[in-house]
Amino acid sequence: MSSTTDLSIAQKLNESVSTVLGQHQMMGFEKAYLIAEATAKLKSLLTPQYMKPIMQLQGSRLGFKSDKVYPETIVKDCLIEAVLTGLQPHGNQFNIIAGNMYPTKEGLGYLLANFKGLSYQIISELPRINASNTSAAIVMNIKWKLKGGPQNEDKIELPIKMNQYMGTDAVIGKPPEKLEHGYTALLLVAK
Repeated sequence: MSSTTDLSIAQKLNESVSTVLGQHQMMGFEKAYLIAEATAKLKSLLTPQYMKPIMQLQGSRLGFKSDKVYPETIVKDCLIEAVLTGLQPHGNQFNIIAGNMYPTKEGLGYLLANFKGLSYQIISELPRINASNTSAAIVMNIKWKLKGGPQNEDKIELPIKMNQYMGTDAVIGKPPEKLEHGYTALLLVAK
């Protein structure tokens, strides 16, 4: 395949993804139809020859991590699910675990960073660690604005499971990832 052909295919892949991601107001059967149509087109464009270099990204933080080496059919399905969700096929934005696609911290951070009109900040308080160093609780202060609206604030207390080697910094580092998962899900629904 020539680089011109590869570029042409990449543009067609991006167009298929854009037809789904660009439809923020569409819902229900209309959205399902668009997703089904885009999925079929992506499956036909992602030929074994085109997938070959993408398969090289499996197991790498430059591409996507996986719990084992998966065959092309599973990678293709997970790749399609990831890109139609808004994730990028590089930069470890999704993982393949047990044959399924899962957004990563990097992927959820990307979705939040690219959510039009959203600005947010997560600030942690000092954790309360139990005497046996096996668990902690931490309050996370979330400040956010959506599309120029009013400043919103939430306080969420999260339990953190610890091990003997974790310090305060490790305890503080865990909650933002948990919060990004929850907020990303909320924002995707709000789209």
